[in-house]
Amino acid sequence: MGTIVNSLIWMIIGIIVDRMVDYMMIPRFNKWKKLRVKKQSKQLYLGKKTVDYVRQYYSDHLYNCKIKNGSVQIPYLVNDSWSKWNFDVLKNPDLLQIVNTNKCDYPINLKCIEKRKKEGKHLVDNPSLFLHSVQEKNGMISIEAGVYSYFQRISFVYDFERETYRRVYGKFLKKEQIRRKYLPENIPSSFSSQNTVPLGADVAVIIKKNGQYLVCTHKRSEECANYQGITMVVPSFGFGNASKSSNPLLYSILSEFSEELFDRKEMEEPDNYLNPEWFYQQYEEIVDILKLQNTGEVSIRVIGGGFDVIGGFFNINMMLVVENETISDKLFNRIHGNWETSFGTIKFIPINSDEMENLLLNNRLSPSSAFAISRAISLL
Repeated sequence: MGTIVNSLIWMIIGIIVDRMVDYMMIPRFNKWKKLRVKKQSKQLYLGKKTVDYVRQYYSDHLYNCKIKNGSVQIPYLVNDSWSKWNFDVLKNPDLLQIVNTNKCDYPINLKCIEKRKKEGKHLVDNPSLFLHSVQEKNGMISIEAGVYSYFQRISFVYDFERETYRRVYGKFLKKEQIRRKYLPENIPSSFSSQNTVPLGADVAVIIKKNGQYLVCTHKRSEECANYQGITMVVPSFGFGNASKSSNPLLYSILSEFSEELFDRKEMEEPDNYLNPEWFYQQYEEIVDILKLQNTGEVSIRVIGGGFDVIGGFFNINMMLVVENETISDKLFNRIHGNWETSFGTIKFIPINSDEMENLLLNNRLSPSSAFAISRAISLL
């Protein structure tokens, strides 16, 4: 009888312990892991030690960013020529070219990707673009890109960021193997890559209200693959395959504009449509913008390019400027963001204001967004 009672007691204790583990200990452990990852990301993107490290590594090659009276060197690697680009996207359909080239053989880190998915990151293996080359000739540019899988893209980014984090915050000195291989210290104006570095873009969407230029910003949501919680211009994106479009760069800007600012359906597979540019005539915000071409009240321009030396990717920097105040009011009132925006953080900030200067000086802007804003200010 005593044996039966003891067995019953131990069975009850076991059930209680199991329930405590399932409902108390595991959730607390998962919460601790999530906070730890968040802290590490914040250190990587905003930490003074990170900025000091890349400034020392790249010396005078990083961009000296100016907003209002503030001036600071940011983790953005540019050739002097790239920092002066000013090309009309509407009139130059060949600025971005999708080329047939040797495929990227960078290995997919499935273990890391699955781990990030469990942390709540939104990762889907769609076609993506890597930088093949930047060509400058006779005052014009051609940015050539190849197609690979998003999982290759994000594997490179996560490996690059992890190497950087360990190099800066680890207990033991780590070598910069990936950085030395893919992000050279000196970059010629015409540059050929090793078909691995991801290609992205930051677009400063600028509207005119009451005679003042305002730029659209947001804070990146925790679902984003990187730069979570950091202030950026929006849209900010990695390229999908836009090879079927007559103007791949314009197509990418307008599709991401609709997706990220108006929560439209994602259009990462233009091959699904006989006309990949079908939304040019159907989405109100795109129709409004393209109509302004006739009056000269819209400008879509490439204003620079460079390497984000924390995230490990090459960005094309652009601005979309709406001078028509009626359309500006519509955009101001309707823009709300999608899953990539932290709730309630869409904000239009006077482009050359104290607020924008403070974001720069307090290291609260992503490097590529800071560069795009600085360049837009100088051109406007």
